[in-house]
Amino acid sequence: MSKHHKMMWIFLFISVIAISWMGCAKKQAADTDAVVTWGDTTVTVADFKAKMFVRFRNEPTAMKKTLEDRLDVLEEYVIRDMKIAEGYRLGFAEREDIAEGFQQSLELASTDLVYNAYVRDRLFSDEQVENYYNHDLYEIRARHILIKVDPEASGKDTVEAWDKINSIYDQAKSGKKFTKLVDRFSEDDSIDRKFHGDLGYFKWGRMVDAFQDVAWDLKVGEVSKPVRTRYGYHIIKTLDRRSRGLEFNTSHILVKCTRRADRAETTAAWERAKMILDEAKKKGADFAQLARRYSEDDRTWVNGEVGYIPRGSMPSDYWDGVFDMKDGEVGGPVRSYKGYHVILVHERRIVEPKLQDEKERERVLSGLARVYRTELQTAAETFLDSLVKSFEMKYDEDVVAMMLKKLNDQMAPENMNRFSLFTAEERELNVINDKIGGLKIGDLAQRFGDNQFQPEYRNEREFIVEMVDQIIMPKYLSDVGRKEGFLNHPKIAADGKRSLENAILPEIEKEMVFNKATPDDESVQEYYEQNKDKYTTKAKASAKEIMVKDKQFAQDLLDRIKKGEDMSKLARKYTQRNSAKKNGGKILSFNPDKYGAVSRKAFELNPGDYAGPIQDGGFYSIIQLLEKTPEIVQTVEQARSKIESDLRFKRQKSIKDEWVEQLKVSYNYQVNMDVLKAVWPIVDQLPEQMEAERKNWYDDRKASGERAAARRKEQGQIKLPVKPGSTQTFERDGKQIKVEIGQPRTVPKGEKTGSTNNQIQLKPKGKSGSNSPKIELKPKKKDN
Repeated sequence: MSKHHKMMWIFLFISVIAISWMGCAKKQAADTDAVVTWGDTTVTVADFKAKMFVRFRNEPTAMKKTLEDRLDVLEEYVIRDMKIAEGYRLGFAEREDIAEGFQQSLELASTDLVYNAYVRDRLFSDEQVENYYNHDLYEIRARHILIKVDPEASGKDTVEAWDKINSIYDQAKSGKKFTKLVDRFSEDDSIDRKFHGDLGYFKWGRMVDAFQDVAWDLKVGEVSKPVRTRYGYHIIKTLDRRSRGLEFNTSHILVKCTRRADRAETTAAWERAKMILDEAKKKGADFAQLARRYSEDDRTWVNGEVGYIPRGSMPSDYWDGVFDMKDGEVGGPVRSYKGYHVILVHERRIVEPKLQDEKERERVLSGLARVYRTELQTAAETFLDSLVKSFEMKYDEDVVAMMLKKLNDQMAPENMNRFSLFTAEERELNVINDKIGGLKIGDLAQRFGDNQFQPEYRNEREFIVEMVDQIIMPKYLSDVGRKEGFLNHPKIAADGKRSLENAILPEIEKEMVFNKATPDDESVQEYYEQNKDKYTTKAKASAKEIMVKDKQFAQDLLDRIKKGEDMSKLARKYTQRNSAKKNGGKILSFNPDKYGAVSRKAFELNPGDYAGPIQDGGFYSIIQLLEKTPEIVQTVEQARSKIESDLRFKRQKSIKDEWVEQLKVSYNYQVNMDVLKAVWPIVDQLPEQMEAERKNWYDDRKASGERAAARRKEQGQIKLPVKPGSTQTFERDGKQIKVEIGQPRTVPKGEKTGSTNNQIQLKPKGKSGSNSPKIELKPKKKDN
């Protein structure tokens, strides 16, 4: 056995021992155990795990982190909380600006509850909510045939389309292959013909009502009767139905290879993944050990565990690869944007939250809101109109007319603040009057004064209305929320507390660190004297140059230039300094040391002077100086802001560290290291040589791809996509060899090729755009 193979077996043996030891580690800490205590606060294991999940996204990734990583995360969160506690103690929460901001954030947050209570929740009945929930448990994959009929089509055109779709339906019922009928008759040009009318998987609410009602009622494989939508007549065939709550618990071994990789690199990556797959399929193979040895995934290499991940949290190719695998099966290589995956499916589960759960009900209501955006917008506008009436809001038309005249003053400069045209007395005039004090011109000026409004818009009354609505409607909504007691709602209280603490934190850091780091005049002068070179602008020069290898040729060129030939043209033709060739030999803004003897000689010249030939290494240069600027030393006053910034940055870390240590002492910060170690077993890192070897596998593949791409570029060949079954010549171990390109990914049974995200023709109800069904605080406008 070679020395190399002996070392590999030693490393593998070490990794096996490490993984075995992990299983025999100290008993895992209970979720109620205290990891940290400070002041009157206890941070439990459960609290700490939640912080780790936020930082590292999931438990399998979090549990592989080192003890140092755990301590860093713990300290980051606890120190932040201690700073905020100190802010409360010092009275930052009572400061006028922070307290006012806190109250405003509460009132603004309460408008969501007002919207839900008065608009959304009144629009959707319990029956609608339950219906959406039941349908949303599954997603459907369907194929369809479309015969287009315009909603405004004549009776004759409609009848012709109806006769045609029924003729197609008869053929489908008689046993004709549905895909062939799609290819022959379907008029849906939003789907590539190679997909044969396949819409892919779609959830409830994605398609128009008439279409999805029929699709959900069909059994898998069943063909519908003709269905009329605003797009025309459809025949639908349901291909599959799957739970949207399906999750897979998987492990994987990744061989890195980007989508942009050269064919040679792609082939080498696929071959390596195939080798790992063959080894993983052997009887008795330990997938965790193989992952530790081979996986190039920085997050899961320890044992390959990905854990339970729902669809949408993994690459779609990865999901498609595991979908038809059985529990306990090893499969692949599956191609994703990350590379090739060898996958072990541990088990699958279906997670279906109950409608009675508050979070699930809120999710369902949000889903309904996205589907019925138009109806919601209409309901919201009706509600806002009712607020205008209940608050007895009324415009002062004389004030509005005066505002429009001033805002549209043709004599005023275009870029000026238009509200500066109003006098102090005019700013006190009410644009509107209502039950809560109205709105002054000054309020609009404070909010919109810096805006550059389009001239053609400034003379419209609608312009004033929109500004008013953006200020007054949130006030009305907040007033309703306050009267309804929404400010005391647990969600609002939690959001408000978070907002308050986010305001306290930067203020106390500014006072305890930033302000204390500000240097005095003596410190500024002392630092300037010690670091004067940092505030010195080096001498610079620019020149034209022609660099060649022959001294006599350089002299001949200089003589030709002095006789009147264009130096720039000669430089483009002859200079061997490639970086200057295209711009006529210009070498710009260099210091005396950048180009050796050439740049030193340039600083001896006056602008316009020629010099050369100048020897530097194996080349000879002729130059013409274009310009030069001397070294400039800034005075302490000229450099003051930069000096203060540099000094402050230098001091901040030590001041901050000292303050944190003081907080730890004053709040009696105590970490239970035994519990921290026992939250999860501590993972041993790979031996250094094994880590290096795994990195080399990737670097070698990448290098082989780059070499192959360079060879093809030299030969004028284009970069071709990987075509399974063809052969590719590339370099390995210094030799050129031919290999057959492997299949990037086996297409799972029942899966169509290509993207399924082509549902352009069949759109959900309502407008496209943001998923957040917020009230638009603008005047009524027709829906698009």
